Amino acid sequence: MTSPPSSRSPHNPQTVSLGVTQLIYAMLIVGILAFTIVAATLGQGQQPPTPPAPTPPAPGTGAQQQAPGLWIIVLGVWPILIIASFATPVVMTRQIAMEWGRNPVSEETWFSHRFQTVAIVRAAMIEGAGLMAAAIAFVDADMRPLAFAVGSILLLAATFPTRAAFARFAERVTGGKAIDGGSLSASVHADPRRNPN
Repeated sequence: MTSPPSSRSPHNPQTVSLGVTQLIYAMLIVGILAFTIVAATLGQGQQPPTPPAPTPPAPGTGAQQQAPGLWIIVLGVWPILIIASFATPVVMTRQIAMEWGRNPVSEETWFSHRFQTVAIVRAAMIEGAGLMAAAIAFVDADMRPLAFAVGSILLLAATFPTRAAFARFAERVTGGKAIDGGSLSASVHADPRRNPN
């Protein structure tokens, strides 16, 4: 008799899907890291754009103020994208949990495909925020936005999709119930209050 494939088998669909998600994440990290290094290297070698000569103020008016640097855009947009990168997956997970509640399934592939979608959406928002910061640092010859690009790299590393992250995702979707004949995490069965059924 042929035994079913182990959840850790390289041919297991959940393992394959998780591996693809991890590969996408790694490529995003490498891409934004490379662009940040290029922006830092080339940005330091170019002179910042020369502001236009100020025109004399008209009689009775105050002196004209200089336009703020482009990095001010990063201060406003970067936090919004980062907050959205954490809020959107929460909303998506709740919708997935509602979908699972209407039609409970136990196949890990059902969970792994949705986990992949949620992870990629989060990564795309974080990467977009970092690339924007690195691009502005290069265009404006200002190294301050690179701090935000590095922050995006660290966030991508901190949210890297792991097997434990997949288990937590599936646990949130099902409320701690087992899937595919196995437990989502050891703590689910260790604490009966989290798995009353």
